[in-house]
Parts: sequence; C-alpha cells; structure tokens
Amino acid sequence: MCRLMRMVLAFSHILVLPVLAASCGSGTEPAPKATSLALVTAPSALAETMSPLGTQPIVQTVDASGAAVPTTATVTAEVLSGSGAVTEGGSVTTDANGRAAFSKLTLGGVWGQVGRVTLRFTSPGLEPVLSDVDLRCAAVRPLAIGQTVNGTLTYGDCTFGSVAVRNTAFRNIFEITASQSLTAVQLTTDFALVVKGPNELDHYFGWVDPSGDRISFKALLSRGPIRVAVTAIVLGDPLGGGGTISLGPYSLTAAAATEDLTCDRLDAVATSPITTSQKLDLGDCVSGGFLEDRLMVDLPPNATLSVSMTTSAFQPRLRLTDGNSNELLAAATAIGSASLTFANGSTGKGYRLLLSSQASGSSGSYTLSINIAYPPSSAATNVISPLSLLTNKSIARNAAHVSRP
Repeated sequence: MCRLMRMVLAFSHILVLPVLAASCGSGTEPAPKATSLALVTAPSALAETMSPLGTQPIVQTVDASGAAVPTTATVTAEVLSGSGAVTEGGSVTTDANGRAAFSKLTLGGVWGQVGRVTLRFTSPGLEPVLSDVDLRCAAVRPLAIGQTVNGTLTYGDCTFGSVAVRNTAFRNIFEITASQSLTAVQLTTDFALVVKGPNELDHYFGWVDPSGDRISFKALLSRGPIRVAVTAIVLGDPLGGGGTISLGPYSLTAAAATEDLTCDRLDAVATSPITTSQKLDLGDCVSGGFLEDRLMVDLPPNATLSVSMTTSAFQPRLRLTDGNSNELLAAATAIGSASLTFANGSTGKGYRLLLSSQASGSSGSYTLSINIAYPPSSAATNVISPLSLLTNKSIARNAAHVSRP
C-alpha cells in the first residue's frame, strides 16, 4: 500500500512524503508498557518467625491486560497489615523477563506478636499486589545432652506469654528428651536461661545473670520432654520508653553432669517428679556451721509441692523459702525421714529448698524425692513474665529477684 502511494505521488508531484513516512513505518506497534505487578508464585501461606519462607514469591511486571512485560524494576516486600515485619530479603531486581524472584524473604514478629499478615509487593510507578501469610512462632528445636547449638536472638522472635500481647522476653526454645527417671545436665549460654518440666503445663522457671557473664547451672530433669529456652536479658521497661534488651548471637550447651548437688555460684534447678541420691559433704554450702544443699523449684498457680528427705546418717532437716524474699515458708525435721507439703497460691512462683541436718556439722548420704501435683490444665497457664529491673547483686527467676547464696 505504501509503495502504491509513493508511485501515485510521484506522478502527481505532490510533496507529502514526510507525512507518509511517519504513517508507513516499519509496521511494528509501540512496545506495551508495564502498569502493575502480578504474583507468578504466591509466598507460603504459613511461615515461621525468623526463618526464610518455604515458598518464596515470584512477582512479574505486567501491562494493563495482565500480559507479562519485560521491565527493569526493583520489587520490595512490606507488611501492609498485621503484627509482622520483613526482616531479610525484602527487595529483588527483576530479570530480563520482568520477573522478581525472591530467595531469602523472611518475616518476624513485632514485640512477640504474630498472626495473619498481609504482604504488599511494590515498585515505583506500578500497581502493587497483595498476599496473606499466617505468621507463627518458630518451631521448637531438638537439643541433645553433649550438644552445643548456636542461634541468634532478634526482635523478630516470639516472646513468652500471649502472642496477642506486646512483650520483651524474646526467646528461642529447644527440647531435651530425658529418657531416664533422672537426668543431670549442666546448661550454659550467653543470655537468660529458662527450663520447663514435662508436667508443668505452660509454666517456666529460669536464671539470668545481668553482670554479663555466661549463665551456667545444673538441672535435675525428670523423664519426658524438657524445654530449655534462651531468653533476652531485659533491664528496665523498654516498652515504657526506658531500659535495654540484650539480643544477638548465642551458643547453648547441654553437658552431662553428676546429680550430686554442690555449692555452685547458682543453685541447681529441678523438674518433677524426681528421686535423687545426694550427700552432705565437703563442697556443699555451709550456713551457720551446717552443711547444706540448695535446689530451686518452681510452682505453677495452685500446684502442690511434696518433698521428702530420708537418711540414716543424720537427722534430716528440710526448709522451703520464698525465692524472692528468702522468707521461711515451711520446715520439717524428723529421725529417719523428714517431709513437707506446700500448696502454692494463684500466682506462679519460684522457691528454694534448703537440705541440711538438724545437728551442726553432720554429713552423709540421703535420698531426696520431689513431686508436684498439678491442677487441671484449664486452671494454670502461667509462663515466665518479662524480666524486670535487675542489679549486679541479684538473679532474676520468673518474675522474682533471688539473692545469690
């Protein structure tokens, strides 16, 4: 058609060639322009905090009709709604086909809160695309005795307590499967450390050393799944605008240990039920001329503690004190076997068992039994609360402060 027109114009001597050149070009249409983003692959519907999404999203630049258009662009993922944040891998540049393939997109909670979040993928000048993700707390990791594991505490981790409530007690949880009726383990890490026994519902107890030293204490574990959590050290009230939170890389070691109680820097802890062979001897604590073993136990709300100390070597003496004030709450002594029972109130608390003799300087072997009777699960769901203000002269356990021995 364009050739015929040129022939006609040549005979008519009408000079309109510039106009015709514009309308009779190469015959190709203008390249389509990208107007929006579309999901080729949606992100995982379920995701764990601080772990890369199992299914990474792929986003395509498309035109108004939804057809793929090769476009150079940077695509960014952000949380539009919900309690979550993009913590890693949030921006990707498109390839030659206009596709942005994410590979490390990771989501974290906000002050321990998780749940349904809406992701929005954006790029300048293009309509965004949305996708929902159900964000959950990271899974419990296995921990074997004799093993050291490494991790990092971050603001994107979950915390103790309800995921619907802002919290500062960021934690990573591990689980030891104790196969013996009693397993002794030395737990060591860089931050706070808490332990939950197999029958303790959702109740935790633990230690933290605010001086900055590595925390290390012995734990006497009953048979079953034992959960151990590395927890942030919280000073003051960060949620209220003051205080600090210690986070970062850590290692956690669970080393085999002897069950004998000695006068360590931190008292040992015990889960329930256990029966253990102990001995008052050199290496134990000394209080007023009495050899003394010390053990921490924690009680959920409305739980009842039963303890017995049996020996023929001396007259046993049992005392139970408040983990915060050291107030004497219960005591028992008898020839052969001493026992006491203590009913906890409506708040989970930590307590210290003092195991000694009635006569000063007495020593010898004894058998210690500890059992905690738990209320129905609907009546107790307490967990460790955020660690409050600490000093270098105190140890925090649960919501209480415990003086060092």
